This record gives sequence, structure tokens and C-alpha cells, in this order.
Amino acid sequence: MFRYLKFTLACAIIAAIWLGALPWLADRPAMRSHIDSMQQQGIDPSAMYYTEVYER
Repeated sequence: MFRYLKFTLACAIIAAIWLGALPWLADRPAMRSHIDSMQQQGIDPSAMYYTEVYER
């Protein structure tokens, strides 16, 4: 019984991060300007691989 509770709690935490924290972070001004500049260049930021990310 306890392992089902732990599984449910883990799923709830992942859902909270995915549905709450990540959209909130994407709306922050620095992140929003980066996403907008990439979209203006025709780059889909959600389709980038870690090898394609450049360092500043």
C-alpha cells in the first residue's frame, strides 16, 4: 500500500513541476525574450538538443 502512495506522490510532484513551475519559468522576462528571439529566427526551442545549445 505504501509504495502506491509513494508512486502517487512522485507523479503529483512531476505534474506540479511540469504544469506549474515550467510554464511559470517560461514566462519570466529573461526566458521569454530568449524564446521569442529563437522563434524570430525560425528555431523551435522545444526541439533543441543539448549539443545545439551555445554558451554565452
